[in-house]
Parts: sequence; C-alpha cells; structure tokens
Amino acid sequence: MSRLSLLLDLLLPRRCVVCEEQLNSHEKCMCTACVMNIPRLSFPSLTDNELVRRFWNVAPVHAAATLMAYRSGTDTHSILEAMKYQGRPDVCQLMGRMLATELSGTDFFKGIDLIIPIPLSRKRKRRRGYNQAEQIAMGISQVIGIPIDTATLRRTKDNVTQTTLSAIQRAQNVQDIFSVQDTSPINGKHILIIDDIVTTGATISSAIATLVEATSQLTISVACIGLTQ
Repeated sequence: MSRLSLLLDLLLPRRCVVCEEQLNSHEKCMCTACVMNIPRLSFPSLTDNELVRRFWNVAPVHAAATLMAYRSGTDTHSILEAMKYQGRPDVCQLMGRMLATELSGTDFFKGIDLIIPIPLSRKRKRRRGYNQAEQIAMGISQVIGIPIDTATLRRTKDNVTQTTLSAIQRAQNVQDIFSVQDTSPINGKHILIIDDIVTTGATISSAIATLVEATSQLTISVACIGLTQ
C-alpha cells in the first residue's frame, strides 16, 4: 500500500460495509471476519441444483452457481444494499472476484465464451451511476479473463423494481423488457448471464427468452452473488 493510501486511511478511515469496523490496510470493502462469515452456498452439482431448478420449464440453463445464500435482515442484506444503493461498485467487483475464485477449482467456466450482465435501463443506470451486474461481471473477468459483452442484450423498458412484487407479478413485470440488436457476437457461443441476486429468476428468465428467440444457437449458464432462500 502506498504512503498516500496509508495517510488517507488515517484521515478518512475505510470501514467494512457489513460491520462498519475500520479496515486494515490490506482489506478491501469488507473486513476479514465478515468475508469469512459470508454464508457461502456451494452446490454438489453445477448442472442440477437449486438455482438451475428455478429455471426449469422456463428457460434452458446449462449450469448455474451462486456465492451466498441471501436473507433479508442479515449481513448479506448489507452487502447487497451497498452494491445496489450505496454507490459502491468496488463492492460489486469484490464480490465478483470472490465468486470467480470460489468457482475456479471447478469446471464451471470451462467453455464459456462471453459474460453478459443483466442490463439496467438508461434512466436507472444514470441515477445509480453504474450497473451492479456489469461491475460484478468485471470482477469475474478480472479473475478468469473471459470478455464481457454489454452491447448485445439491451433493456428497452424501465420497469418497476421487483422487490415488493409477488412471483406472478415479477414474471409479468419483466415481460418483453429486453431486446437483442445483433446476434453475430453470440451465435454458437456459450454465454454466462450475471445478476446480483436471484429470487424467482424472472428477470434472468426474460433475458434468456429474448436471447433464445434471437438465436437458438447458443448455450446459457447463470451466475449470481445471492440466491434467496
């Protein structure tokens, strides 16, 4: 760590986004204790698990993985709040790197050609300042080196937030909100769809439906940071 960074830590102490304790010079965004306490959710199978099954009969998903079990009111809620609503793209990238590192000992990334983060509407991205899924994808790419495609899949509608909606309302809320401008970057490719949190999977299912309608010549896997329990 540079002398300037050390001086800034003295003048403006960096704090853990979970417990708010002061971070050590080698810690980023979260203290070591909170990182260790993340309720990791590993699956015995990456092609047949709880996350894959959320897309059964809805969207064709080859494999799926997540980093942690998400529960409202817990430390995981603090992490997602920082990622989405507290202007912390650095937290998004950290969680992406953690997810990629957790999966690096598996075959999950084998054969994947492109990472496509779930896009935000222009209005929401402008208000937030960044797309959290895109920042997560950047963190993953930093570890595994797979390129990110943010141009092929576009969000065409600024639908209301999914947070307070029922499962049926969530599915209706995300119908026809995406479009594909050009299929040439994805034809015949294995695509990894990235989002921050999956509840019913409605948003990702809508994105996959749009991609498959544009070209059936592709394989799709899914990864997220949090999976609701």
